[in-house]
Amino acid sequence: MKHIFIVNPAAGGEDSTRKIAEAVKTLAAKKNFDYKVWVTERPKHAVEIVHKVMAQNPDETVRFYACGGDGTLNEVAQGVVNYENAQITNLPYGTGNDFVRIFKEDGEFSIENLVDGEVMDIDYIETDKGISLNITTIGLDARIARGMQKYKRIFKKNGQVPYVVAIFENLITPISRNLKIEIDGNDVSGDYVVLLAANGNYYGGGFNPVPDASVTDGKLDVLLIKRLSRFTIARVINAYKNGEYKKYPQYIDYYEAKDIVVKQNDKYIMDLNLDGEVFGVSETKISVSQKKIHFVVPKKHAVHE
Repeated sequence: MKHIFIVNPAAGGEDSTRKIAEAVKTLAAKKNFDYKVWVTERPKHAVEIVHKVMAQNPDETVRFYACGGDGTLNEVAQGVVNYENAQITNLPYGTGNDFVRIFKEDGEFSIENLVDGEVMDIDYIETDKGISLNITTIGLDARIARGMQKYKRIFKKNGQVPYVVAIFENLITPISRNLKIEIDGNDVSGDYVVLLAANGNYYGGGFNPVPDASVTDGKLDVLLIKRLSRFTIARVINAYKNGEYKKYPQYIDYYEAKDIVVKQNDKYIMDLNLDGEVFGVSETKISVSQKKIHFVVPKKHAVHE
């Protein structure tokens, strides 16, 4: 097996390249494994690195370590999805590190624990703009994610602060949009503030809207927040943030789904959020993939089934 460490030097607000490289070198000398450290230089460079490494090792198992936050992990995941002999894991050096919170009972996602880790097959979300390991959203939440990227540069190590600031910034614009939505063929169109399709549990620096969502159950947990007044939204979003959506059935609908089709019905362009990367679209399809990603966790793992 080859161990490939892909380091995002901008993750977490400081360059951890030297620290990671030295730790890997020390551990490799102790455990005698084959490794290489790559450093990303631009957006999507991690995808290119994965393709290059896999082309050089078509018949060998390769374990990729995304050294950064959720965005770095997403890029590496985009690269590995078509390679059966590729594995992926995360050394969490970002600001939020939301995806690996699912496995918080497993122990530390450290280099040694992951070199010795075990593989589990997990679901991921497919869209026409790319994949998402964790969370896909449309609406206010995606617009907030776009703003969050701006505020992350200001509040570098404060997980929820950029998210909360971006929320208030977006409350001065119309907060709901008219969306044509089909969930597994059923029409649920209407005015919505947020559409969330969850594979994982946490995002936005610790928001946990669907605590029972599972990365192994072959389905998406979907929340639709209906049109709200500004006087109501703070209360509802706080419940949503803490996984208490059942307290407000008049405002939040829950579905389990495999396929979601969404089209913007009014003049606005939709913001589609894939693990923090935001795209402007007029329509999209969101599905749980029929394939799996081989994800490495510390040996004793526990996820919601």
